Amino acid sequence: MDDAAHVRISPPGRFAWLLSFTRGQSAGGLALMVAPVAALAWSDSPGSARCFHPWNCRSVSLHLPLDRCVNDGPMALFFLTVGLEIRRK
Repeated sequence: MDDAAHVRISPPGRFAWLLSFTRGQSAGGLALMVAPVAALAWSDSPGSARCFHPWNCRSVSLHLPLDRCVNDGPMALFFLTVGLEIRRK
């Protein structure tokens, strides 16, 4: 392999701290702590009707409520992934 493929180009100085933070492991942990707090604050705010409105919509192709589509589709993939990871360990 060519050594040029492994050369990293450094970003401008004002974005270097952001790039180094997102490459570290603490960025994912911070996102996992901030997201639930933001969701709770949004659900308790006066604009919470916009937060819960999509759950009352129906799926166009499946004619099911959106929460059922989420539970049946992506949640099944999530638990399949978790099961595969547990089995691998």
